[in-house]
Amino acid sequence: MQNIRIVEIPSMKAVYSGPLTDNETFEAFNRWFSEYHSSLKNEIYPQDFMWYNERIGAQEWFYALPHGAEKNLIDRFEITDLPCGLFAVASCLDADIDGAA
Repeated sequence: MQNIRIVEIPSMKAVYSGPLTDNETFEAFNRWFSEYHSSLKNEIYPQDFMWYNERIGAQEWFYALPHGAEKNLIDRFEITDLPCGLFAVASCLDADIDGAA
């Protein structure tokens, strides 16, 4: 079951997956994101944001960089400025998505 709430997200530097138009791009970003995030100490909350960009017709995935992040660990992905603003955010467990019809 999804929970939807309105949250204010501050502007931040984020790693950008690029348009997720194929499984290879998704898997590459997922591998990088999982390895990078697990290497951080004291991170207890999600830092990734995924949304559907209607202008380009594809999903995009962003990972908010922690303060002082070593940019040489970013791999092949672009660092971008994630805009601030109010967002409607849906959260759910991966198991909920896997079981959705």
